[in-house]
Amino acid sequence: MAHFYCFPNESGGWNKSNNELVIPLNSSIKMYLVAGHGLSVETDSDIIKVDAGQDDDKAAHKRAGLSSWEQSQDIRQITIKANGSWGSCKLRAKTGAGADWVAPVTVYVVRDAYGRRVGTNGDVEDHMRRELSKLSLREAAIRVARDQLASRVRTNEQGQSLYNLPKGYGGLWCGAFAFWCWDQAAKAKGVNNPFGNSCEALLSPQKAINWGMREDTPSQLLQYAGFNPMTMKAQQELRENGYQGSFVSPGDIALWRINNAAGFKHVSMVASVSGSQFTDLNGNAYDAGSGSALAELDHDDMRKKLPDGSYKCFFLHITV
Repeated sequence: MAHFYCFPNESGGWNKSNNELVIPLNSSIKMYLVAGHGLSVETDSDIIKVDAGQDDDKAAHKRAGLSSWEQSQDIRQITIKANGSWGSCKLRAKTGAGADWVAPVTVYVVRDAYGRRVGTNGDVEDHMRRELSKLSLREAAIRVARDQLASRVRTNEQGQSLYNLPKGYGGLWCGAFAFWCWDQAAKAKGVNNPFGNSCEALLSPQKAINWGMREDTPSQLLQYAGFNPMTMKAQQELRENGYQGSFVSPGDIALWRINNAAGFKHVSMVASVSGSQFTDLNGNAYDAGSGSALAELDHDDMRKKLPDGSYKCFFLHITV
């Protein structure tokens, strides 16, 4: 069926699952209309300008990412430019009779230069703010993270700056990203961030263990056994997933190892859980092997262990 499409390497601002496109003020993006021959491409607002070619873009067929069916269809290139006003509108592809032939895309023109609906210093696009207010804090944190993944944030340097990595941590901004998403969600909802006012608790797996072992924090360390690596004093016996009713849940913090129990590697945020399978949302995703700065990754079994018997991934379950 006809649909709008963005190639993976040009998809900054395109959220396929939500059928949304986010464009910074005074910038543009190329999209494509697959199987859209004869359709009229238009918008209901002058905040964007749409230039839709009528002919099949032969070069698009040679690019990676298209299915065999998509490659067999006409593919029209569309250039969308955000004018000088911010707000939202619909991008439509209509028949000659004026009926929508493709699900309309919601286009948001935002002030954030990286095409984020949740931007720096609490700059939240109006519709997103209302959406976050209706979600639980966990759900809101995940929604903020997904907004970032659909943005134009591409490099480690951008991630370190945008997600407020403190000086002295090199390029290790994965935990700062997870904290930032929780913090923006808390601010949008007008509630306290369970991690407090500083990202310190999540800047490494070791710091997360230290935070999770404290009696005054709303958390439970699951699938972890051993000493507190920050103090080498307190010790925890293994607490499996489900310990005292605490189960790994969306919004929790995933903490990763390589090689052995002391091979602490990466911090991410759980996005979804199905049995022992889960997905996570990653900042500094190069550490997770994705080849990109931000990424959602699928994992087949949270119970996987390393050769020394320790869990490859353990979790900081937030009990709020």
